[in-house]
Amino acid sequence: MQNPQVTGWPIVMVEFSKLPSDEDVRCWLSSMSAMLDKQQPFAVILLTQNKGMSREARREQGIWFKQNKQRLADFCVGVARVVQPDQDPEQLAGIAMQRAMPFPLTACYTVAEADTLAKCWLSSTP
Repeated sequence: MQNPQVTGWPIVMVEFSKLPSDEDVRCWLSSMSAMLDKQQPFAVILLTQNKGMSREARREQGIWFKQNKQRLADFCVGVARVVQPDQDPEQLAGIAMQRAMPFPLTACYTVAEADTLAKCWLSSTP
């Protein structure tokens, strides 16, 4: 199985089935670039085992987000992170993370809750 698995549109489910390697992170960023290239509103539901991204992968992700901040603001209507029982919602979608993103970032406890939120975000776009 590919890691991450990216499915759906305009509600895009991104699922990391294992801890992401540097190549997995590059694949995720490439998928995000392809979503932005559509120049249409979309929402992301993110399921991840966020315990072990390498320093290099974090650096690459940070650079990508800085380079694409305006396009993210233009087309990504929000990201709902599904929190696993052993994960801290504040670490994954806390105030500091929310301030850094040009779109709403919310922690959810179920995929159904995240899906409802994504539909709400999309219905609110002009």
